[in-house]
Amino acid sequence: MKLKKLLCTLLSVLMLFTGISVAGCGGPGIDIDETKTQVYIGNQNYGFGDAWLISAIDKFEKRYANTPFEDGKTGVQVLYENGSDFTGLSLLQTIKGNDIDIYFSDGSTYYEYINSGAMMDITDIVTEPLTEFGETKSIADKLINCFSTYLDTTYDFNTKTHGAGKYYALPNYECVYQVNYNVKYFEDNNLYYGLDGELGQNGSDRSQLSAGPDGEYGNYDDGQPATFEEFFALCEHITKIGGVPVTWPGGAASYRNVYVNQFKNSIEREESELLANPVGKATRLIKVERENSYSAMQFDENGYPILEELDLTYENGYNVYRQSGWYWATKFFEEILENEYHNSGAIGGRTHMDTQKDFINSTLGTNQPIAILLEGNYWINEAAPSFEYAHTNLGAPTREESKYGVMAFPKPTDQDEYQGPNSYSVGTNALSFISAYTPENRLGAAKKFLQFLFTDEMLFDYTKIVGATRGCEVNFTETQLASLPYYARTMIEYRKDAVVVGGSANTAFYKENPNITKWTDLPESYIKDGREIDAVLYLRNQTIKSLQDYDHAAIYFNGIQDGTNVKNWASTYSKYWS
Repeated sequence: MKLKKLLCTLLSVLMLFTGISVAGCGGPGIDIDETKTQVYIGNQNYGFGDAWLISAIDKFEKRYANTPFEDGKTGVQVLYENGSDFTGLSLLQTIKGNDIDIYFSDGSTYYEYINSGAMMDITDIVTEPLTEFGETKSIADKLINCFSTYLDTTYDFNTKTHGAGKYYALPNYECVYQVNYNVKYFEDNNLYYGLDGELGQNGSDRSQLSAGPDGEYGNYDDGQPATFEEFFALCEHITKIGGVPVTWPGGAASYRNVYVNQFKNSIEREESELLANPVGKATRLIKVERENSYSAMQFDENGYPILEELDLTYENGYNVYRQSGWYWATKFFEEILENEYHNSGAIGGRTHMDTQKDFINSTLGTNQPIAILLEGNYWINEAAPSFEYAHTNLGAPTREESKYGVMAFPKPTDQDEYQGPNSYSVGTNALSFISAYTPENRLGAAKKFLQFLFTDEMLFDYTKIVGATRGCEVNFTETQLASLPYYARTMIEYRKDAVVVGGSANTAFYKENPNITKWTDLPESYIKDGREIDAVLYLRNQTIKSLQDYDHAAIYFNGIQDGTNVKNWASTYSKYWS
């Protein structure tokens, strides 16, 4: 701690003579104020950035400027540093030696951290009503279900009931990979579906729009393509009018599996959670038979996978890999690639930030417009520099004035098995927590700051700045909603109408096997003639004569059935039923 104070002081002095800013110490030129209690923060500086944190620190320090958090001191000084290693195992291995009180982390496997003694018990600030802030609810009351049931260690997964309540962390952010689209481009080119099932609406009269993927009129997704067939008809139309239907970051390899997994969850809705804990009814499993010692998915006379229902148990849980979402999410990408409904950046070396810039600039000047971006919901915040450049140099709207929205993932077919609400799939390992090694003299201020972030005021502030919600139910006034940027409003509207699902389970099975939901066993790509089939193929040494010779999504799906996750199921997990 003394070293950090000295370092920050020396760097601040250096700044006076050189003009160098010291962002890592909590902002440009911040000295340690020995008359106040310090709180040190480590912020995993991914796409959601730190603008929300800077705003929160300013408001918190002003609110508690005259509050003593320890003897002989009045007020509080919050200092933060951005980093890329406040995550997963790397943080777990170093946390004891870090002089940091609060972490805004990513990839922090909750129960592994608890069992390692790395997280402070924060039950008191999570469960007490926020009366100090003029509210009647506690933070626990606000949490959306996937966080509430996961973070409360007393939650009984079998009876679906909460115990006395015990918490060690709160959400950091909701990261959702999704279909983002240029609303103005859609409006200008009449790219919404009408009541007659045909393209041609500009969206101005919502009563003339189709019901969209969820099949319900009057919801956010009205006019959006309801099925794969409608989505690819839209792509074909965009191509004909000179646009590029879809792009994604071709140079970011890790994104590809994330997309397939996210879209698979969109198709499976609540049943996507069976992957974390394979106990319960699965209603959309693809029938598989053995052919020539390999697995082979079965199709009906219409070319659709034959679906089956099955009550899953730990013993037969490997059947979760027969969920049809695995096939359809992969088929989605295959169709885009086969029909070239993408730009070169989607299969080239463009980074995520390059791709965001391409998307923003595409409708400016003589560029070829790009209609849809496959990206995380953080992109609108991460792309702030690109928005600023486009506004200053190209006459584009500011980020706050821009008109981008969220498109619901279309249903694979119009079969009854796939009908229902849209899905909003949230990862639950991006967590905010207090280090168990926080010294006693800083603990009170650290707890108060973390609690402060989950007041209604600060949850709204967060959403207004980053364009996303934070693991809590939305409790904004109509005036507040109206003041949000367009993208943030669409995120809230989309989530309101959707089924919110998480990728974790408060069970012994998941706690002991948190990596079961990761793609560690699956192949990533196959390259043929310079074109990449992203996360699609599992070849089993078969010879591919051309891209058209096989249903690559089916090959991939069959490969999952023959993969080690299925083959080694009994030897890996038999203790849960034997």
